[in-house]
Amino acid sequence: MFSTNLFWRCLQVMGISVRRRSHCRLFSADVLSLLAELATAIAGFSGVVAVFGRRSAGRWRPAESARLVGLLYTSLVAALFSVLPLVLLSVPVSEPTCWRVLSPLLAASLVRPIVSLLQIISQTKITPIDERESSLAMSWFLIVGNGCAIAVLLVNAIVWSMAWPYLAGILWALVNAAVLFARLVIIPLSSPTSDV
Repeated sequence: MFSTNLFWRCLQVMGISVRRRSHCRLFSADVLSLLAELATAIAGFSGVVAVFGRRSAGRWRPAESARLVGLLYTSLVAALFSVLPLVLLSVPVSEPTCWRVLSPLLAASLVRPIVSLLQIISQTKITPIDERESSLAMSWFLIVGNGCAIAVLLVNAIVWSMAWPYLAGILWALVNAAVLFARLVIIPLSSPTSDV
């Protein structure tokens, strides 16, 4: 309790006036709207990726197709789960109930990227190429990150019932989409070995 009051006192000293309880829903709604817009933008950029180089001719490698599907999936998950609380909070439901209900649903939606990445890793040939190693490292980063996000979301559903873990879960879904977008754009089109 002391650290929370100290935080609010520091904000007041800096000249920032914040009403803790009355603006909590408004702040969450603003952040959720922003995250929905970011998710929609990332999903829209996937169309730009689809028209680059040989990809526009339909010559997609399996890993590239999986990345595009993953990009669309994670950005749409982030958009959907950014809008759902706004709908749920518009009816007479308490905020803790909203986070308690939606956190495990968001956690369940983050399982699919883990499964997809593990399938891609298991289907690719192991070659000692630096690009391949960085791809594997990025894949494992996303897998471990998704696992941590799932764990935090489940703890939020059972114990905390707070907005920040839920917002962090949506932000992590956007990180997934952004990484997959970057992998599609940055990997050279002529590179035959980048399968992860």
